[in-house]
Amino acid sequence: FRLLPSEASWVFSGYIIFFAISSVTYGRLADIYAVKILIIIGLVLFNIGSLVGFFSMWYPLLIIARVIQAMGSGAIPALGMLIATRYFPENIKGRVLGVIASTVAFGGGIGPVLGGFITGSFHWRYLFLLSIVSLFTLPSFRRYLPDQKGRGDGFDIPGALLMGCAVGSLLLFITLASGWLLLVAAMLLAGFLAHINRTENPFVSASLFRNRRYRNMIAIAFLCVSTFFGMIFLTPLMLRDIGALEAGGIGLVMFPGAMGAAAVGTIGGKIVDRKGSAPVLYAGMVCLMTGFFLLS
Repeated sequence: FRLLPSEASWVFSGYIIFFAISSVTYGRLADIYAVKILIIIGLVLFNIGSLVGFFSMWYPLLIIARVIQAMGSGAIPALGMLIATRYFPENIKGRVLGVIASTVAFGGGIGPVLGGFITGSFHWRYLFLLSIVSLFTLPSFRRYLPDQKGRGDGFDIPGALLMGCAVGSLLLFITLASGWLLLVAAMLLAGFLAHINRTENPFVSASLFRNRRYRNMIAIAFLCVSTFFGMIFLTPLMLRDIGALEAGGIGLVMFPGAMGAAAVGTIGGKIVDRKGSAPVLYAGMVCLMTGFFLLS
């Protein structure tokens, strides 16, 4: 499409904005509706976006495709974790979550290799066609997930809109570096906080933010995940610009790390069931810091 880097980044940024908002939204909807229905809706939306992406012959349509994909794929992390914690016994939850983490890591490893092959051999639009494979999971979700509904009372639409617009404005500010967007995000966030404190069944309970342990865990997760995904985003650019590698070569360089993460995820889940989460969390942070130090 002969785009500037700032324009091309919207293929990624537009996806992340709607992915972040929809993940929280699906989690809240799961308090009211059956997880089975929500995850099916998410997968259908994701595949509609994939079809639109396959036929994207111009840049705006590609952005629309990515937004639709994000509105669907936000269901996967939110509801995947919910399934693990809601429907499995307490003594194996760590193992189940470890398998989920390993699966995500495996996908992160095989994706660049497969994506590089498809891009090099065919066309980048066929990457969207590959995503439609996820439709084959629908019969399993329909068969194995229960029809049990949540026990929440109604959906707080104003709260959802305020939070979604606040998050979107903040991410737009980070992307475009426009000061007025930061001001808009701050005003929307203030409105959101005021709203959830005076609403009986808010989109996000205000009591969560008064829980010190919860606030600390959110801060830890933000720092760890942002640096991790930042490196995943920057590494291919580094390998292309400094190492002059093509898509297939970049995938092969990233593959061993992803496979290591897949193996460690399963082991870590078993350790959590026996020893608790703290040792695994500390070990993960040490590995992250060591890796960043060696890269520097």
